[in-house]
Amino acid sequence: MVAPTHAERWSIDPGVDPGGERLEIRLRGAFEVDDAHQLDAALAEHLQGMTPGAALVIIDLNDLARCSVAARDVLLEIQRRLSRVARRTAWVTNRPLNRGLGLFICHRSEDGNARTFPDLDHAEAWSETTETRPDALHRRAAQWFGRLVGAGREARA
Repeated sequence: MVAPTHAERWSIDPGVDPGGERLEIRLRGAFEVDDAHQLDAALAEHLQGMTPGAALVIIDLNDLARCSVAARDVLLEIQRRLSRVARRTAWVTNRPLNRGLGLFICHRSEDGNARTFPDLDHAEAWSETTETRPDALHRRAAQWFGRLVGAGREARA
């Protein structure tokens, strides 16, 4: 296991998760493209010895003040690389703007095992399931549709 790696605007802390390996990545402050490239290089070292499909990756965006478009694009490429290695990637934040960043990255990376969460508890609970992001979207859409259909029947009765 590679030792924790820290920089001014990001950190990587490896650990152990019940399902395998774990990486916690924290982004903070005004995150720029140079920061993203530094993170990318450091993350490559952490990913080298990992067993594909065994790691839970938590990316904490709560302390992120802003992220440039160029840095966002590097984060998207990082997520695409993580999709080949990680069991799950959870983008965690309770801030709406940062949640939008996480949603953009999860959607554009086309990784069904990457999702955004408002807090670590929800992310960890999801990490223990096999439900993918598309599965969750279909399940929730079916629930909403069922409510709409049920409400329509009630109104006609």
